[in-house]
Amino acid sequence: MAIDLDETAFQGEVLDCCMPVFVVFHDILNPVCRKLSPVIETLAFEYAGKVKFCRINAVENQPLSARYGIGIDNIPVVLIFKGGRVVEQFTGVEPENVYIAALAKYV
Repeated sequence: MAIDLDETAFQGEVLDCCMPVFVVFHDILNPVCRKLSPVIETLAFEYAGKVKFCRINAVENQPLSARYGIGIDNIPVVLIFKGGRVVEQFTGVEPENVYIAALAKYV
């Protein structure tokens, strides 16, 4: 299951995490973002214990979104973190196999 985060939890849950972290910047009112939700939940189940999955509402956390160059007009954005840094980035919704291939590099 993906964890919903805000800026206060980001450091501990994402940057300080010892495993890869799959982070989705989204807005629950955006229909494109809603299409990504079931994919994220499926991946979170498949990678349980190997990859942490997090969601961040880009609208409610604009300073954090801006830190990674994410505007509310280009969400959803997926960032994969490893060792506290971004190692992969995707804008929009990709097929599930694209995310699986990216995660395979870090698991």
